[in-house]
Amino acid sequence: MAAMEGGVSEERLGLELRRIREERGLTVEELVDKSGVSATTIRDVERGAREARGDTVAKLAKPLGLTFDEVWRLQRRRT
Repeated sequence: MAAMEGGVSEERLGLELRRIREERGLTVEELVDKSGVSATTIRDVERGAREARGDTVAKLAKPLGLTFDEVWRLQRRRT
């Protein structure tokens, strides 16, 4: 079972981030270039294998076209 943080499973948050990335037509490599977050971290977060820390989500938000409020809602969404 995925770890819970603030009511959000890391797996669910990762799946949401992956869905948004794919909707934007970005590959992991393109997101790496735009965010400065490593490919390993992005893949681990998307799989729910790694906690998506606030600074990591913040770095991913801008290239994904997400506002602070949208990121906040993603992190607070209940499973």
